[in-house]
Amino acid sequence: MAAIAQVGFEQLTDHAGKAASLHEGDPCKQFVAASVQYILFGVRNPRMAQLLFGGVINMRAAPRALKQSSWAAFQLVETIINNGKRTGEFLDRDTMELAVATWSDIHGLAQLISGGCLSRLAATERQVETLGERVCQLLLTGILKRKE
Repeated sequence: MAAIAQVGFEQLTDHAGKAASLHEGDPCKQFVAASVQYILFGVRNPRMAQLLFGGVINMRAAPRALKQSSWAAFQLVETIINNGKRTGEFLDRDTMELAVATWSDIHGLAQLISGGCLSRLAATERQVETLGERVCQLLLTGILKRKE
């Protein structure tokens, strides 16, 4: 199972990384593109997503190669966030904190969609992409109303 999970993490990182690379120099677009690919990966591969993130494998005791492939996926998120912080587009807060917050939100959306909880909003792949893009925009702008 560890070898299968390792391949899954590598595929996830590859898809999200390729999507982000299409928007070099624009961390906001990188964030949205990589996040949408993450969501699509989870929706297209719900069993793999469960293997990777559902506690099936004890990551503390996992083989080194699996830990490295898992970490590479997370580092992609950190890289995009650091790019956004460097350009002044993202908050100057702890990168790990921002990465965990954003990953948690995107992962939750992927789980809700793949579990059928949002079938009215995300019945087709295009609807999944659109919903993912909208949620990402909300993550980037926040839900607080700005005081004028």
